[in-house]
Amino acid sequence: PDGAARQPAAPSLVVETADTVVEIDHCIVGAVRVTDAAHVTITDSIVDATADSGVAYAGLDGKAAGAALTIENSTVIGKVHAAALEHVSNVLFFARQVAGDGFTGPVVSDRRQEGCVRFSYVPVGARVPRRYRCQPASDADALLVTPVFTSTRYGDPGYCQLSERSGPEITQGADDQAEMGAFHDLLQAQRETNLRVRLNEYLRFGLDAGIV
Repeated sequence: PDGAARQPAAPSLVVETADTVVEIDHCIVGAVRVTDAAHVTITDSIVDATADSGVAYAGLDGKAAGAALTIENSTVIGKVHAAALEHVSNVLFFARQVAGDGFTGPVVSDRRQEGCVRFSYVPVGARVPRRYRCQPASDADALLVTPVFTSTRYGDPGYCQLSERSGPEITQGADDQAEMGAFHDLLQAQRETNLRVRLNEYLRFGLDAGIV
């Protein structure tokens, strides 16, 4: 009744068979456990382990590497351990490593000589392939540049919606200057810019307008 997860540590999707291709598109799912002999593609989706210290994506035991992963325009809440991050674009990895959790970083790719992570938020300590225009740009920026959500509780109206407190590095940090994460395709940054331009054009003289 209060919207809390009944089994927060239980995965929502388990793939045990080799040579399986999994495509998650425009979905909200819990934690994913996949054998490293499969392949996973995630697009315009939310993968939610219910806590940033939880395990959102990994192998069958929740610690070993999961299948090679391609992910775009998505939000991931929880740690990630993949055999490879083949292509990552416009993604929010909201993850935190805790002492004794068996992870070498909040986001880990075993094969870092292949793949690319671009226009994404990757937490400090992540072990990923080469990065391009990712945030934070340096460890010194980590405290200033971080995603802030209206809510991370499933069922709330603002679930996984970015707050303005996230800053332009996140809300306009995608490859087309839209926001990173699952709501990328709403193009909210561009809509707000267009609205401000039109307000200035049509507002009566002597009046001011603001967006709340």
